[in-house]
Amino acid sequence: MIDTQNIKQEGPVPIELSKGLDELFTESEDKICVALVRKEKLVPVTGKGSVIFPPTYLVSEEQGEKGESDYVIDTTPEGDVVLIDSVESQANRMEELFLPEGPYANLVPQITINIEKKDGLNINLIKAPHRIADALVRFSTLREKAGEALQKVENENDYLEVARISPFSLLFGAWDSRGVSSGRVKIPRALTSTVRGYNVFRLRRGYAYTPALRLYMGQDEIEESLEKANNKGMSEEGMAQAAGTVKQGGVVVKGDIIRESVLSFVALRNLRAGNNAELTKKLRKYITSLGLLCLVSRLPAEYRSGCILVPEPGSETFEAVYNDGSKFPVKLTLEDAIQLCKDAKFELFGEQPPRETYSFSWGDAKKAVGKKEGKRAQGGEGEG
Repeated sequence: MIDTQNIKQEGPVPIELSKGLDELFTESEDKICVALVRKEKLVPVTGKGSVIFPPTYLVSEEQGEKGESDYVIDTTPEGDVVLIDSVESQANRMEELFLPEGPYANLVPQITINIEKKDGLNINLIKAPHRIADALVRFSTLREKAGEALQKVENENDYLEVARISPFSLLFGAWDSRGVSSGRVKIPRALTSTVRGYNVFRLRRGYAYTPALRLYMGQDEIEESLEKANNKGMSEEGMAQAAGTVKQGGVVVKGDIIRESVLSFVALRNLRAGNNAELTKKLRKYITSLGLLCLVSRLPAEYRSGCILVPEPGSETFEAVYNDGSKFPVKLTLEDAIQLCKDAKFELFGEQPPRETYSFSWGDAKKAVGKKEGKRAQGGEGEG
């Protein structure tokens, strides 16, 4: 009979997060958890080495012609690296899981701002790129409440009211650079995630267009039938032939495509509810559980047209990294992450987080835009 008690376990003991998060926040003189790091390999839906299309970004005038766009590809000693999904795009994909139509809508506040227009428009704050510091907030009836919440951060080191309005401002960061409150509050990201491809090769593709009429009629005959219509008009109506051009044709990733995510406990420890230790613990637990749910949830496979990526089975690593360099594997299922978040939500908000609707003011927005235009006009006259 095997004596299982005397068998030595190889490697560090995994941290089971389903039992709670206290272990990650426990601090000693020589050992503090600084981050959870999750990595997984992705592959194109058509198989490794297939062509995919990364996002394009406008290049600066120093880098190319005005209006030109390009992939973000950097050269390293180990080969070229392409950005497939940015920190901002990853955050947006995760936040969508918590919208009213998403699976986790009941776990977060649902703050909506009504825009007065012909057909009416309601925008959920989760969709606002700058979150609590967005122009959507600055020119709405939410501004005063949001401003007071940001002032509490600045003056009292109290993030609780921000969490009641926009918990994702604490998870993905926010910068009140334009003055919802004082214009000085900057909340760093606690969760970052990117997708990059390694050892990448750029491809090109040819493009040409021939209208159906041109296949059966001469160009002169077409123009005569259209009574010498100008070429611009013909082009806009899809009746002019376009010469062949060369455009970006995607990339082939010969190495790995890796989604790399970091949940920073340095940033999470900065979150406080003023001097209230009990509320501070609940706040940290809630924001951390949101981050964990984002990390283990499956995101949509279609990143954009021509870029559908799925996980490579068995490729995932999930580790807690400490300040002494030690690493411990982390265990957390999706079901456990959901339960952690439900428990943390209940402790902080009760049965249901806030559900509130505010109104956008076109008048306030017009005044602010008008002031900026006036300043620019005055500056231009002075410089002349």
